[in-house]
Amino acid sequence: MPHTLAAVLDMPSEYSVSYTPLPVGGGCTRKHSLWQGIHVKYPQTLQNEQTGYIHTMGDQDLIHLRDKLRTFVADRDWDQFHAPKNLAMALVVEASELLEIYQWLTEAESRELAGEKRAKVAMELADILIYLVRLADKLDVDLLDAVTRKLEINEQRYPAGKVRGRAVKYNEI
Repeated sequence: MPHTLAAVLDMPSEYSVSYTPLPVGGGCTRKHSLWQGIHVKYPQTLQNEQTGYIHTMGDQDLIHLRDKLRTFVADRDWDQFHAPKNLAMALVVEASELLEIYQWLTEAESRELAGEKRAKVAMELADILIYLVRLADKLDVDLLDAVTRKLEINEQRYPAGKVRGRAVKYNEI
């Protein structure tokens, strides 16, 4: 019989795993709702040495990010402002701020961002991801599952043999 949650989950011992019980009647309807209360601390070897951040994007990473955002918002009593409509509008505003960085650059310049511009792009991308994860959380959308399903649809719409090297809409193939 395993003695730790990490062992139950069949995870290497260098992972630190804790469990926060979900509130009774919490309305968890996602198929992965069990994972909503589990928090994983990854071994240092999987983390960026300078920032400590993990650079893979797995289900646990999105859940961890979602949980951090929930805490951040709750600590500031901002959930009252996070209706899906507001989050969708904020997402578009942040995407527009990203676009503004590229507005007058040539195609070549847009590929070679460095220094302050590159750092600004990273911050705008972070803002976009924050609002995207918050919106998905509020709408109970499993982003990785939705992306997987969308890729399956696009594989049917855009067969590689018919669209390779062509920028065409699926109804123009």
